[in-house]
Amino acid sequence: MSSFRLWYGIVGAAAAFAAAFLGANVIVVVLGSITVLAAYSYFL
Repeated sequence: MSSFRLWYGIVGAAAAFAAAFLGANVIVVVLGSITVLAAYSYFL
């Protein structure tokens, strides 16, 4: 279970960093990382 939480954090951070790097504002970064993490959880 510990590795799941680690990967969950890594995926969320990567999604947030990618959105921020592309110039998205804060709301888009937060909503984008939530969307990515929801999809990641769904497929596990």
